[in-house]
Amino acid sequence: MNEKSETKLCKYCQTEIPAKAKICPNCKKKQGGATKWFVAVVIVIILLIAIFGGNGENNDAVADSTEQNKKVSSISTVDNKEATREEVSDSDFLVKEYLYENTIGDTLDFLIVTNNSNTNVAISGNAIAKDSSGNSIGAADMSIDVLGAGETSIGVFYFDSVSGIDKVDYTLDYDENPYYKPVVNDLSVEQTFNDENVTVSVTNNSENPALFVSVYAIFFDSNNNVVNYNSTYITDSDNEIKPGKTISGQLDCYGKYDYAEVYFTGRADK
Repeated sequence: MNEKSETKLCKYCQTEIPAKAKICPNCKKKQGGATKWFVAVVIVIILLIAIFGGNGENNDAVADSTEQNKKVSSISTVDNKEATREEVSDSDFLVKEYLYENTIGDTLDFLIVTNNSNTNVAISGNAIAKDSSGNSIGAADMSIDVLGAGETSIGVFYFDSVSGIDKVDYTLDYDENPYYKPVVNDLSVEQTFNDENVTVSVTNNSENPALFVSVYAIFFDSNNNVVNYNSTYITDSDNEIKPGKTISGQLDCYGKYDYAEVYFTGRADK
């Protein structure tokens, strides 16, 4: 048993050789090659499995990464749309201003606002009235529920029991997500100017009811000074002009005037 443990057979010529011999004395070939080759083959197989298996995982990772990138790209696109959405400013609006003091000591500052932007807005304003010395003598707020792109409407700062106003300083804020839809440009108007009044006939050409439509008439003398004004709602008993319907109204001027300008406000539910 000890002799057998001290010898082995050559892997190639089957000659009995010392157990520790690395080269067969008979055929001169290296011993243990098959084991090495086996180990090498096993290593190669392991490497191949690792490579192909890794590629699969990498592919999954790439796919996941691509999908994630798509999601990120999609979010970025939405964010960019929000970021690049048109932001309006005072320069997008044309404003005419008419100051009028009535016979009971109140003063009205009319702002005729034209929206030259491509965005529907709601407008809110705050104003300080000043006398000829620059002293603040009154304050007022005004709002326009919605002013559509390309529309002209009117807002009024009403200074209650304030007279002697020389100048009005005001600021306007614009909400680009108005609660209502615009209707002014959907209204067609026939108007007649008489010596003592203005009559209007208003037709709603939209598919939506026009809500709380009101008309303002500002009356001027030959020197372009405001001598009077009047306003009234042009609505039915439901406070609206229904689609395709026409409603008429009259605005009186208590005194002589040379010409008048007429403006409308209104809104529609979204």
